[in-house]
Amino acid sequence: MLDIERGQLSGIRPLYWQTDTSISNRSWGYIENDTFKSPEFIVHQLVDIVSKNGNLLLNIGPRSDGTIPDEVQQVLREVGAWLKVNGDAIYGTRPWRVYGEGPTKVVEGAFHDTDIQSYTAEDFRFTSKGDTLFAIELSWPANRDAVIHSLAAGIPGEQHVESVELVGPGSKLPFQQRPDAPSFRTNIDGYFLPESVEAIFAAGKQSHVPLLAGWNADEDEYQSIFEKEEPSPENFAARVRELYGSNADTILKLYPATTVAQAKRAAADLAGDRFTALHTWKWMELQLRTGKSPVYRYHFEETLPLAAGTAPSPDNEPTAPHASEIEFVFQVLSSRDLPWRPQDEKISDLMGSYWTNFAKTGDPNAEGLPHWPVYGPDAYEVMHLGPNLHALPDEHRARYEFLDKIQ
Repeated sequence: MLDIERGQLSGIRPLYWQTDTSISNRSWGYIENDTFKSPEFIVHQLVDIVSKNGNLLLNIGPRSDGTIPDEVQQVLREVGAWLKVNGDAIYGTRPWRVYGEGPTKVVEGAFHDTDIQSYTAEDFRFTSKGDTLFAIELSWPANRDAVIHSLAAGIPGEQHVESVELVGPGSKLPFQQRPDAPSFRTNIDGYFLPESVEAIFAAGKQSHVPLLAGWNADEDEYQSIFEKEEPSPENFAARVRELYGSNADTILKLYPATTVAQAKRAAADLAGDRFTALHTWKWMELQLRTGKSPVYRYHFEETLPLAAGTAPSPDNEPTAPHASEIEFVFQVLSSRDLPWRPQDEKISDLMGSYWTNFAKTGDPNAEGLPHWPVYGPDAYEVMHLGPNLHALPDEHRARYEFLDKIQ
């Protein structure tokens, strides 16, 4: 059997092979003032080796009295904890048709086990077991979306993906299998972005400036959840169970629906939260936590008028869709050929004033305008921008807290 001491292969080997390495960076036994590999390094190495039809033989160096250094014990415990959750993706698996994808490659050959690999969210390693493919992402994506090009629809010989589950809890994950296309991903270049956006905000390293952000009432359509199914409470519940598995009951409590109208509204809300609201909420929460500056949140509810001569119908109702607030903020309603109403002009004037004040001073408020309260833990107040302009405490905070928790 091929054995590579303290090293790896760059691709799949048809015949079984092995890497033997040590948690210690400098010795096979015990030495004083040693340095050790991190649990993350060991897991990454294990996953890469198994994806290429290899086995990892991991050495530890005990002291002369047989005791294991505390640092080594901690590494073993954390690697074991990872395997307890993700072991199905390792034990008894076989290589897939490709070992993985992504920009980060290992250096082939012996004695490269201390070469640090900076894996990204674009780096995946694959293993398989029967009809199950395991896709192991080697860094958590900042936007929480995993894009796997090797599974794109239309690849010759590639099978249709039936479902996607999170290893461990088994929660079903929403997914789309579509033809491969360029994707826009965060470039952590070490200069503009020295680390992930989420890590920067979590550490309070972002610019400490006021933030005004929010989203619209109809960021997405209910059809995004129902797909080809007719909107109904029963079909909404069924789709939620497909998407969220063991978490479905909580989702259905947070997005209740007992009538067709409620099912359409709940599905539209859930689709919009999945599309943009949750990520915007998370951004605001991180800024609130570490930004040391005021945060202002809005919910845009002014529905666009239907085109002239168009009558409302169940499939053509007035909505406040994604990006529809832009013309209001910049007071350019005339740029769209719609039968604007006096109420639209009024809300546009108010929003233009709020945004101009914020750009000038970091505070949207000014004399003569309805007061826009700061968003914060006292009440988490949201400014509702629409026919009935008013501020209220966030009514759906539990939704975002739970979605954030399970994702």
